[in-house]
Amino acid sequence: MSQRELTREYFNRIAGEWSEFAYGSSLAEFPGGRVRQEIVVQDLKRRGTRGRALDVGCGTGNLVRELADLGCEPLGIDLSPEMVAAAARSHPDLKDTFRCGDVMAWDPGSDFDVITAMGVLEYQEDGPGFVRRLAGILRHGGILFLESRNRLFNLFSSNQYTLTEITEHRMPDLIRELEMVDRYSPVQEISGDYLSGALMQLKEQLQVPDTTSAGTLPQRSYPAGMVRHQYTPRELEELSARAGCTLDYVVYYHIHPFLPRFERQFPQLFNALSLAYQPLGYTPLCATTGSSYVAVLTRR
Repeated sequence: MSQRELTREYFNRIAGEWSEFAYGSSLAEFPGGRVRQEIVVQDLKRRGTRGRALDVGCGTGNLVRELADLGCEPLGIDLSPEMVAAAARSHPDLKDTFRCGDVMAWDPGSDFDVITAMGVLEYQEDGPGFVRRLAGILRHGGILFLESRNRLFNLFSSNQYTLTEITEHRMPDLIRELEMVDRYSPVQEISGDYLSGALMQLKEQLQVPDTTSAGTLPQRSYPAGMVRHQYTPRELEELSARAGCTLDYVVYYHIHPFLPRFERQFPQLFNALSLAYQPLGYTPLCATTGSSYVAVLTRR
């Protein structure tokens, strides 16, 4: 079975649980979908960007809803028919904006002003081809929000990914890349006002509950043979440059206050701390402790 088929099968299977996994507020699971969505929304609000917007891998349609509320003309596309059906049920007024299909083979008719791809790059067998495709349907000067698993996180995680970097003699390259991480972060100095203001803003925006929940969610299991690709910021910058895009900055998220092996033992503590640390994701401090990042790119 191809990576594309494995991905479609996986997301068809978890479509009914996805919204709670990604956007829930119980702190039993890190609400990564809400965090990365807020990174996109805040950037677009700051720019005042409007126009045609495409969400690739739209899932249950939450980001498409946000794009519509911002005044964009949104479209959402997803490989999984179950996800597209869930999106139409959740957002009936936007049901005509959702498409089931593969962006690699889809003709959108005209270019977009904004493209978002959250949690999609990691499942692509041909990462460079995927980024070239997105750049190819983005107008010149348009903005691409591209989420990636952070390969620099392997320096911190102390798990099988770390062991693989060591056995394949790639750890020195990761350590050397730390010398250049400052260039990718939009915030270089943290004042008390910035930190306190950011924390208050994040709590309000994400509606983080004041008390933790005892509830738990079923663990997700990925199909055998599924590969989830990782990129360092420098690797993504090089990949994007070949596609005709400039990397403006990255925002790290799913920040780990302690090693991931303890996340399942202390989920509420882990997720509460991770959300509290999120303002630091705009700084290079989280280059090794954020397991993912949103890269903000401009089409040249």
